Amino acid sequence: MLFKLLSAINPLAFESLVVSMTGRGLVGRKIEESGVRILSLNMPKGRVSLTGFIKLIKLLQREKPDILLTWMYHANLLGILAGQFSYRFKVVWNIRCSNVEFERYKKLTYWVMKVSAWLSSLPAAIIVNSRKGSEFHTALGYHPKQWEIIYNGFDLERFNIDPSAGKEVRKELEIGNEKLVVGLISRFDPMKDHETFLRAARLLCKKYPDICFLLVGEGVSGENKFFTPYLFDNQLKGRLILLGFREDIPRILNALDISTSSSSGEGFPNIIGESMACGIPCVVTDVGDSAFLIGETGILVPPRDPAALMEGWAELIARKETGRKALGLAARDRISRLFSIEKVTLQYETLFRRVLS
Repeated sequence: MLFKLLSAINPLAFESLVVSMTGRGLVGRKIEESGVRILSLNMPKGRVSLTGFIKLIKLLQREKPDILLTWMYHANLLGILAGQFSYRFKVVWNIRCSNVEFERYKKLTYWVMKVSAWLSSLPAAIIVNSRKGSEFHTALGYHPKQWEIIYNGFDLERFNIDPSAGKEVRKELEIGNEKLVVGLISRFDPMKDHETFLRAARLLCKKYPDICFLLVGEGVSGENKFFTPYLFDNQLKGRLILLGFREDIPRILNALDISTSSSSGEGFPNIIGESMACGIPCVVTDVGDSAFLIGETGILVPPRDPAALMEGWAELIARKETGRKALGLAARDRISRLFSIEKVTLQYETLFRRVLS
């Protein structure tokens, strides 16, 4: 979403500089290739270092930004603290999720969120990408000057209905056109709940023999021991395709019959909006603002319930290809009307001007 925002924002009105707490990474390189400067603090992943903190303070003193827009919990806390040692500028926090299950994460994440709650009145504003996100964080003790709800935006030119691209992907992966393909495109993370997806997949295989499951995302590969039992499971063997990280997501989405979010916690899932923009009907768990995102164009199921997820898939399968295509067209229309990247970028620009006024 940060990359999409930087690609769409008016460069004549706003000059951008991105600071990564760790290294550049794949998205960082894309940002840099788009012409936006990016600097790295090179902190160890999952930890905050004193050296990196001092480097950030010196960077802020040198660059003198008008606004420091921080992205997610560790950056929010680091940014507001660094701001106390620099000249005066506006800090805006950006929170991207809701329903965080603390037991699935390191204790540091919990304490970063607790300390952030105590300091949450200091930023000029706090952006959330879902209504549920503001409700969840209010319950945690966040008390900002103002909540600003700005949903994720989607690039309808890049994410488009493209059957020929889908056929190419199926040919590359040796998936027959007669097979139904259910996809989960998400990094490997506790909140994404791959376990529920795979347990539901096992159930679905008992009902539909001509089906396979395409999983894409950082950490989603045969090298991850989490997936080993499922790759050799009697029901799933030969039906799981694990691709790891890919950059050709629009092509892959067009190869799917059904896209899925099995997350136990979300804000406003990017991949579901991107699936909808590609005309792919979705089955999503009822977390964050997923229900608002899909509207009447997909199937909503409770989180952490493999049987319910399987039934959601079965309902879309029962609609046949014509029914799924009709839902997919309605989904793309919903994204176009409500969540285009142009509309969302305008909301960011309006907020920036208001904060500076």
